[in-house]
Amino acid sequence: MKKVLYQKILFTTLLGFFLLGLNGCESSSQDNSSEVYQPLRAQFLNLDETVDVNSALIIMFSDVMDSTSFTDSSVYILDKSDRHIPAILDRIDQTHLSIQPLLFFESHSQYTLVLTEKIKSINNLAFTEPYYWSFTTGDAIDTQPPQLLSISPVMNEYIDEFTTIALQFDELLVHDETDNLIIKDVNNMPLQGKAVETGSTLRFIPAVPLNINENYTITLEPTVMDKSGNYYEGQQSWNFQVNEALAYNKGSQKLDSALELECNLNALVSDQQFLYIAAEGKVFVINASYNSLVQEATIEIDADVYDVISEGGYLFLATDKGLISLDLETHKILHTLSTTVPLYGIDYRHNRLYAAASSDGIYIIDIHNNSTTAIAQKILLPGTVFDVIIEEDTLYAARYTDGVSVFSLEGVLQKEYATHSTARALQIEDNKLYVSNGTDGVVMIDLDNDSMEVFNTLAYAMRTAVSHVNDKPYLYVADKERGISVFDLELNNRIAQISTSDFTLDTSTNEHNIYDISLIDNMLTVATKDCKLTTYSLIIDVSAPSIVSTDPINSQSDVDLSTDIEIIFSEDINRSSLKQVIVREQNDVDILTTQNYNASTMTLTVSPTESLRHNQWHTVSIDGTIVDLAGNKVNFETYEFSFKTLKLDLEAPTVISVRPTDGNILSAPYTAPIKIVFSELVDSTTVISSNIWLVDECGNGDVVPTTVSYYSSNKSAILQLSYALFESCEGYTVHVKDIRDSVGNVMELPFTSTFNVE
Repeated sequence: MKKVLYQKILFTTLLGFFLLGLNGCESSSQDNSSEVYQPLRAQFLNLDETVDVNSALIIMFSDVMDSTSFTDSSVYILDKSDRHIPAILDRIDQTHLSIQPLLFFESHSQYTLVLTEKIKSINNLAFTEPYYWSFTTGDAIDTQPPQLLSISPVMNEYIDEFTTIALQFDELLVHDETDNLIIKDVNNMPLQGKAVETGSTLRFIPAVPLNINENYTITLEPTVMDKSGNYYEGQQSWNFQVNEALAYNKGSQKLDSALELECNLNALVSDQQFLYIAAEGKVFVINASYNSLVQEATIEIDADVYDVISEGGYLFLATDKGLISLDLETHKILHTLSTTVPLYGIDYRHNRLYAAASSDGIYIIDIHNNSTTAIAQKILLPGTVFDVIIEEDTLYAARYTDGVSVFSLEGVLQKEYATHSTARALQIEDNKLYVSNGTDGVVMIDLDNDSMEVFNTLAYAMRTAVSHVNDKPYLYVADKERGISVFDLELNNRIAQISTSDFTLDTSTNEHNIYDISLIDNMLTVATKDCKLTTYSLIIDVSAPSIVSTDPINSQSDVDLSTDIEIIFSEDINRSSLKQVIVREQNDVDILTTQNYNASTMTLTVSPTESLRHNQWHTVSIDGTIVDLAGNKVNFETYEFSFKTLKLDLEAPTVISVRPTDGNILSAPYTAPIKIVFSELVDSTTVISSNIWLVDECGNGDVVPTTVSYYSSNKSAILQLSYALFESCEGYTVHVKDIRDSVGNVMELPFTSTFNVE
């Protein structure tokens, strides 16, 4: 891990040093002389704001160095109390030196790197005065592997054929190109698809629908790693089964209202009670109130219209010939602003229009008296800009193959999101940005924390719409070939699929040509490329409740004897449908329990009435009678998971090694820390100076001042010396006593080990 960090520092900072030049960091003296002689100069290459606690410090010199001048007294690190930190010097090459503490730096602490005049180059160049670099360390090193919080689908769960497999961890993961998550069918053949890491979530997105009534196995490869380089160490495999398709279309009802127009549609835009159809050479105005579609006007335009926006009784049209404004009441064209490139999308804010100008970037256009006047500013971008949208005075641009760029309304670039596919259309709802991403479905970007979720549609995502039904958010996606996919945004799962059988078939491609969707009140309108409109009522709760996590998780070991068992559901359930959960010991003895359901946390807690026995496997069985408040039943007949309790620990901890070893004779002055390794994890509250100390056996046997620390990762205690040790007439003795392990066993006998310094 340290090697990786060092390589990262060396690679990135050498480039920075090359650009900054050797004069980027100077000593405390200034060379203002006109002599040919130039003093030695140095550059500290750790350019980050904070230094990692396990980092090596890299120094680059202006001349080839004499390695014999690198000593503990010429190069050293001081802590905030000006105490020397034991460190290792390593000459990297002729001009580079690394210095690394023997142990880790303390987190969030200040240190100073000192280079003295004793350092010389082979040309006998030296510093005119010492160099001092102060720096601050970052967070403490993370040595804990990532923990798996939840799995979807869980063990033995029944799912539908469109499900995305998702594993949620407790910390951010490293994104790499490794297939960390593999799905295999009953023939042990890998499923086509790809693993996607977004933040702390690892997902597998199938490239094709899963087979009905078939079993699959999820395999988590041992390559899942957190940002600190720790690998996941938990359960590696799960099974699930694809059930008959869930209740698709349940709760979505096709209304009687439908409308067929003659046009080639480019976009369907909603504005309260009206729909506007942007088409080739036309704009249609449709009254969509009262769950019906009524054509109110057809406006002939000598251009192909790609987008429409209504503002203050006026319409602004993005076309292949430029920007057109017209009076919505009279349908009279007020002004045309000609452009050399087509405009694919527009949005309005503060008397300005922002237009997606295809290959010419973004146009910012001033509006006076509801007429387009002139292009006030151009934001030049490579590639093709397909759509723009404004939210809270921030401009978002869909740049097709280049993801999404974010600007201020003055055109200043603020950030970019890589969506890794064809970003075509944008929507913002509840401070989340939805990117219609072509063949990769929809990417949802949480604008509060920049995290991303991917919704796989297994088709070509054209447009999105978001609704709230019973206070639950749903995402509707217009799939070019498959119909309308509906996702529950709380569960991030597909819950319904509105069939494509209602839509026109494109005989030239043999594909359904659904092109856009729109939501007004409780009505979903679906439009095809050839301008056939169909309306649907909004989806209601059709999702089956599921178990999203358990504590303990399946196959967990070393579970406490007094543990409560928690089962967390995906949604609030009807508690009357809950049967008694069975907890059974490995000898088929049922454990007496009580259970309580908390609706606010959707958690069922099962509490054994007596402590569980040591070193026993326990199986938890949950009956599949559970339904949610809408009456949707879980997709399993019996849900089971197992855990194993702690082994009976009667052994007291012991000291298995000490460094320096017993009888060792060391060279003075001795400054390195003293390390004591125990036989097992111990209670850190017992690793204190009254239980571990160092005595100078010469004279009165004085206690040597030290600082005691405990490191559970390697079961060791560290004695950090307050000053260097010199020759002692009788040596130095390490004393250890009264150390207790995690279950209360105390060391049976005190431990001592003696070394000397001369």
